[in-house]
Amino acid sequence: MEGVLAELRSHAGDHTPEVDETRCVHSLLEQAQCRRCVDRCPTGAWVIDDELLGIDTERCDGCGLCVPACPERAIHPPRQPDVRQWRGRRLVFAACDRIDQVDAEAQVGCLHALDLATLADWAAQGVTHLVTAAAPCNDCTRQLEERLSARLARLNRLLDDRRLPALQWRELPVPRWRAMWAGTRGARQEMALSRRGFLRRLSGQALELALEDPCEGPTQASGNPTRPVAKRLGAEGCPGTWFLYAPRIDPQRCTGCDACLRICPHEALTLDEKAPAYEMDPDACTGCGACVDVCEVHAVAVECDVEAPQWSLPLVGRRCRACGAPFHLPREGDPGTGNALCPICRQVNHPARLYQVYT
Repeated sequence: MEGVLAELRSHAGDHTPEVDETRCVHSLLEQAQCRRCVDRCPTGAWVIDDELLGIDTERCDGCGLCVPACPERAIHPPRQPDVRQWRGRRLVFAACDRIDQVDAEAQVGCLHALDLATLADWAAQGVTHLVTAAAPCNDCTRQLEERLSARLARLNRLLDDRRLPALQWRELPVPRWRAMWAGTRGARQEMALSRRGFLRRLSGQALELALEDPCEGPTQASGNPTRPVAKRLGAEGCPGTWFLYAPRIDPQRCTGCDACLRICPHEALTLDEKAPAYEMDPDACTGCGACVDVCEVHAVAVECDVEAPQWSLPLVGRRCRACGAPFHLPREGDPGTGNALCPICRQVNHPARLYQVYT
């Protein structure tokens, strides 16, 4: 896709989403099939063809619904609420753009545009509640494929699986929301939640947090902005049994070409050369689908909300009978003849190109 992403840009002062073209799967893979931003846009502002992917800034209303659609966080809104302090708690206050007289620090284009990674960052920073105010969604002309409630439910299932506190959601009437907001202060003025734990005060008051490091925003707190959601939670000591996404390889179709490993931006698929085996790390998968698009034999799939992921795929070493190069195949799909062709020779098919001249 020559020239792809050439038209991605943002304009100071408007609400057009900001785009980092280096993160988009189309910059990783020319034949990428991802159209999530185009399909989720309620105004048809995103356009895609064989030459470019871009935004019609005249049609974009700044809702931000394309943000959670992007698995690689290539899109992010210019408006994002910050963590606030309220009576000793760390909360996030957000109001949709149809609510009047709201501080710009708390207003977002659409509440349903808050993405999983941002919610996970808040949970990792000790945020206990997301407090929102919104006009009735039924009166809104924007069509939603996934609501904030569904996204929070997925995050909280992940948090519960990793034995971490849930991120609560409270939607308040506008007057009460404004009153609570007036009693908050920026968390950046305080200190960040200690990773070693926090003190509890049993005096009937709200939980007081022990703070020790300067608070950073979600991007800085997570390090890599494209880091997968599960790895943003800091729960490495709690192995998961439920996963947002998980790659799966069909051993009967796989040719052992390693293309899926090379294209994965987060090493959710790796090769253990000693075993040998393909190893899967579901927590590292963002569901971007690049591995699916690059596989020419349709052996790779990405599953959502998985309880029994594929952890590994045993391989067997072989030597190509045509070129003599070593290669590997899935053990389950290996014909067992020891006379197989490597992935390259299988495509080139050298013997079929030879013309018999001797009798």
